[in-house]
Amino acid sequence: MDNTKEYIVCSAIWYIDAMKEHVHQPKNVAHGYVLCGLRHHNIIALNYDLTGTKTTGMESVQGFLTSANRFVNRKEAHEIAELQDQIVHKSGNLHDGVLYSEDIY
Repeated sequence: MDNTKEYIVCSAIWYIDAMKEHVHQPKNVAHGYVLCGLRHHNIIALNYDLTGTKTTGMESVQGFLTSANRFVNRKEAHEIAELQDQIVHKSGNLHDGVLYSEDIY
């Protein structure tokens, strides 16, 4: 895939539910649902408010939503953010090749 124009939009968490499909999800998410927000901890709190279930009790993947309406994990998000020069804060987290919301805004 050509990522030259795709960029990171916001933090996201994919809550995986293999038995359930939801409409209006990122184009690469066939089951479960993706919630978005400024920071991952905001999304965790939102999911708890909506479902009453703690994230630790659910299968989930932390990542980001892109301008191409794709959910990407932290590693792929880091690659996209680097390519698009979106990393504005070089935190100590960058050495492991994954992206944190603090790195881009």
